[in-house]
Amino acid sequence: MLPGEVGIALRGGHTTTTPRDEVPELATTERDAELVDRTAGGAAFDVVRRTELLLDHWGLEPPRPCAAAGSPYAT
Repeated sequence: MLPGEVGIALRGGHTTTTPRDEVPELATTERDAELVDRTAGGAAFDVVRRTELLLDHWGLEPPRPCAAAGSPYAT
């Protein structure tokens, strides 16, 4: 087994034997602007709702501080 650097040197400084630079074409689909707006609004509402639920939960059961070494919050 050879180190990776040796393999690269044997391939003339390339990581692969064949070129891999070709970027594939981006697959897209046309969408109605109104549909995009409604979907984005629904996603934003969901984020706010989930944040509210998290904060409500933390109000009842506050998260414990991380006890990682060197943490100013370690107990």
